[in-house]
Amino acid sequence: MVSGPEYLTTHQVARLLGVSIPTVVNWIKAGRIHAHRTPGGHRRIARSNLRQFAVKHDYPLPGESGASRVLIIDPERDFSEMVSEFLQRESRLEVRAASGAFAAGFELCRFNPAVLLLDGNMTSPDAGEVLRVIRDSGSQTRVIVWTDFPDRRLDRHLAAGELAEVMQKPLSLDQLQAAVLRLL
Repeated sequence: MVSGPEYLTTHQVARLLGVSIPTVVNWIKAGRIHAHRTPGGHRRIARSNLRQFAVKHDYPLPGESGASRVLIIDPERDFSEMVSEFLQRESRLEVRAASGAFAAGFELCRFNPAVLLLDGNMTSPDAGEVLRVIRDSGSQTRVIVWTDFPDRRLDRHLAAGELAEVMQKPLSLDQLQAAVLRLL
C-alpha cells in the first residue's frame, strides 16, 4: 500500500478504494470497516483495518498487488475471453474483461488497471468517453486501442498522449502481449 500516516481519513479511504465518502461512512456505521473518532469527532481508519477490509471484499489497493492489472473493454465477449486467456499465460498479469458501459466504468474504477485494452470501434461505451474518464480522474492507466479501421480521431488521442498505442485488427496476440508488457 502507498506509504503515509498510520490512520486515514474517510476521504483518503474513499479515494484509495474508488468509492464515495458516504459509502465509506456507511461501511463504518454498518461495522464492515473499523474506525475510531478523533477528539474533534472525525473518523479515522487504521491502515491495518483498511487492508483487512480490502482483502475481505476484493478491493485492490495501490501497491498491494504483485500482479500487473490489465482490463479489456470490448463488446465481443468471445474475443475478450480469448485475449484474456492468452494474456493470463503470463503469470504476472491479472486480467479482467468488461463488455457493457456500466461494467466497464465499474471495473475501471475498482480494478484500477495499469493497462487498458480498448476496442476503438465501440459505440457503447464510447472509446472517447472512456479516455475522457481516465484523463479526468488523473489515472496513470496506459491505453492500447485496437480497431478495424484506424482514423483521425484515434490519431488525435495518440498525439495527445491519451493512448499508448493503436493496433489494427486482426491482432497478433504475441504483439499485443509484448505491447502490454512494455507498458508495465
